[in-house]
Amino acid sequence: MIPLAEIRESLWGAWRLAHLDVTGMRWFNLSSDGFFRSFFAAALIAPPFFLVAWLRSQPLPDPAAPPPYPFAAHLVGYPLLWLIFPLLIAGLARPLGLTRQYATGVIAFNWAQAVIMAALLPIAVLDMTGALGPFGALLYLIAYAASLYYTWFVLRTALETTAGTAAALTLATELLGLLVQRSVALPF
Repeated sequence: MIPLAEIRESLWGAWRLAHLDVTGMRWFNLSSDGFFRSFFAAALIAPPFFLVAWLRSQPLPDPAAPPPYPFAAHLVGYPLLWLIFPLLIAGLARPLGLTRQYATGVIAFNWAQAVIMAALLPIAVLDMTGALGPFGALLYLIAYAASLYYTWFVLRTALETTAGTAAALTLATELLGLLVQRSVALPF
């Protein structure tokens, strides 16, 4: 089990990175244990993720609306989404010269997902309930764009790489995530 102090420190490190403070990296456990423990962030994020997934799986009152995304697809896709970045960077680490920073990048990326969920969750819930009115989609889009920038910053900092490489990895991770989400929904 992961010590509570390590969870707190890792979340604090991710929070500091969200403020564009590179010293946030000091708060992560960068050991091999810390690498595997960083996947505990998936357990922290799972409840709000599945809340939003359940809300998105409900039919909309408008009969002309597209069918909702199947909840079962979220159940299948969630663990796959957590494997995308580690597998992507594992395959690209050597050609990009990032083998030394591989574990650090995965650790920071994993804990950063908790900060992203904390930022997007209230907006997503309020938007789906209609509480934000016509501005909900715009606010969510702005928050999503901010999350992409944050991911870019985390990758650039943790991997000690160029802005272009961090941007390419951010984009590739997002595109592969969309591909996984669409692919797992097909059987449902």
